[in-house]
Amino acid sequence: MEEIKAKIVSNILHLAYIYHKGEGIKQNEEEAFKYFKLAADMECINSTYNVGLCYSKGKGVEQNNDEAFKYFKKAADLGHIDAICNVGTCYYNGKGVEKNYTKAFKYYKKAADAKNVFAIFNVALCYQNGKGVKQNHEEAFKYFKNAADTGNSCAMCNVGTCYIKGKGVKQDYKKAFKYFENAAKDGNVNAMCNIGTCYFNGEGVEKNYTKAFKYYKEAADMGFIPAKQFIEKTKQFIEKRKRNEVADVLVTMGNKKQKI
Repeated sequence: MEEIKAKIVSNILHLAYIYHKGEGIKQNEEEAFKYFKLAADMECINSTYNVGLCYSKGKGVEQNNDEAFKYFKKAADLGHIDAICNVGTCYYNGKGVEKNYTKAFKYYKKAADAKNVFAIFNVALCYQNGKGVKQNHEEAFKYFKNAADTGNSCAMCNVGTCYIKGKGVKQDYKKAFKYFENAAKDGNVNAMCNIGTCYFNGEGVEKNYTKAFKYYKEAADMGFIPAKQFIEKTKQFIEKRKRNEVADVLVTMGNKKQKI
């Protein structure tokens, strides 16, 4: 009997994914939700989690944070790791449940221990900001580093920032630049802006205003507003350097004439 039920649930879940992704059929989020809900009512853990996602994002059903939390919590109680992380986020942001940083950290830590990358990153943020746990920059760095090692660009950028500021780890501009560079390659605009600052200040790399401008421009063009404020400042330094170079040439030419 259980085997038959499992097969039925599997087929319903498969149908939900077909409608959700539009594979071989017109995409229909309402139909996808209907089948996710049907499978969830038959105690399918993945479907329970997906119903939570649908309520959270308003996909196929009216957005409802209370319902999202209810389904995330139910899936989390059944051991769904992503759901455990999402319950943490609900508590952290006060969505669908009263804000509670201590409970948020508890769920993030549980999911992080199960190798959920987003939870690992969020545990780092909690340690960094002292939310739900005593502030600890060393622990924050450790978790940022763990998340960065999986290829998470936001974590890479934060590891770079830790190295720049010497928070939780010995200050090392060269390592900071390396992490910013890897994160930027993955399209992280914050890291692009930070690379610009490294070039501007000569931190971890030789000072180069032209390259600084290039990275600030790239970040700004991708919508990263903080980068825009640095563009004009860098332009001014580039123009000043050019004026100084011209002045140096004129002085050199004048000296040569005097010698003749």
